[in-house]
Amino acid sequence: MIIRDRLFERLDIFQEEREKAEREAEKKRTPRSAYWETYDRASVASEPDQLVAEADIMLDIILEIADDPSIRPLTPRESWQIDKLQASREAIFRVLQEQGPDKKKYRNQPHKYGLTLKKACQLRVERLTVLKQPKTTISKIWLAYNRLIKFNDGKDLLVSSIKPSLVFRHIEDLRLSGFSSVTVSNDLSYLNLTFKYVHMLGYLEADAINPFIGHSFEAFDGPVVRQSFTPSQIELLLREAKDDLDLTQAIYVAYYTGARIDEIFTARIIQRDDHMAFSIKESGGKTASSTRIIPVSTHLSTALTNLGIGLKHNTYLSWKSKTSASLGARFARLKKLVLEREGILGHADKLVFHSFRHGFITDLFQKLYPEIMISELTGHSKSSKAKTESGRVYLGGFTAKQMIEMVEAISPIPSPSMLRHSLRSLQNRH
Repeated sequence: MIIRDRLFERLDIFQEEREKAEREAEKKRTPRSAYWETYDRASVASEPDQLVAEADIMLDIILEIADDPSIRPLTPRESWQIDKLQASREAIFRVLQEQGPDKKKYRNQPHKYGLTLKKACQLRVERLTVLKQPKTTISKIWLAYNRLIKFNDGKDLLVSSIKPSLVFRHIEDLRLSGFSSVTVSNDLSYLNLTFKYVHMLGYLEADAINPFIGHSFEAFDGPVVRQSFTPSQIELLLREAKDDLDLTQAIYVAYYTGARIDEIFTARIIQRDDHMAFSIKESGGKTASSTRIIPVSTHLSTALTNLGIGLKHNTYLSWKSKTSASLGARFARLKKLVLEREGILGHADKLVFHSFRHGFITDLFQKLYPEIMISELTGHSKSSKAKTESGRVYLGGFTAKQMIEMVEAISPIPSPSMLRHSLRSLQNRH
């Protein structure tokens, strides 16, 4: 008994008083709660060396109690206290791992006591993969997760600990950072479905509150209406990008095809009869018509030839940029430079790479091509009526010739050789 009492007296190092510990036990304080209480305390501690010392003392006591046969059997209260002590020690070492040199390795690993948001997203993604859902759906789940975790200072979250107030603050942070209500709403939708899925699997209590529902977006500004680049703006972009082959070819291809930047980046070049075309499969496949063929117009072929780019069957455009995202970021910098020089930087949110697609569609509308035919080139979904009519049009003779006619109808912009010639003429005048 003397040994037993002496050992348990040492536990007072970690508990201010014995009575407080007993009161906590009466409130059903569990190893899980002890873990998270210690984790939260250790996460903001300013003396990591002290944490190591505490953890070592904890280990000594646990081993001493566990290995000394003279103090067995432990009472239920003592066993419960030991379990909580072990949980606290694990929490301290978890924090040290997350704050140490290998923090990236440990930061988003699942915690022992509970399902983390990352693990919940992994379970959801595994299910969607089995169901063969689009890759974009999966990528958007991770985008939503990463944005929330970034708001939480890079630390993973226990799903059961996520409160509506945290999500509300996250929404406000995204709003102030310039995200649209559509983007934020989509994020919450993906996280909501993930929460529901793990709840259905039994990872959460039956009465668990879903923190991702019931939020308002009244404080958000209305949706940004995209604009098309004017011919003079496009010429300025091309002049500024004249020494950047990636940006130059991206601008020409986007302007003459209406394709999105990620589609251009992965477009396959094919030959149909005597005509070259791009075979484009939209990333994620939003609609059935998103896998489509876009003929290469004469103007685009000339521009690419001027750039020294030859189109061969079953090949791809060559890029120095590693991803479409990095290419998009480079274009954003180019656009900002040009708009700033023109004194219209305030329009930057309305003029983006997608504006080339907007201009392509607008040009065809102005030339009185019907929406159904335009959608065959752009991959936009159609209404039920449009689908029926589209079927009749296609079966009635909507041919490659008509698609070629449409891309040839796009108003031309200066080719690289024309830009070089005009530049030389301007230099000669001066």
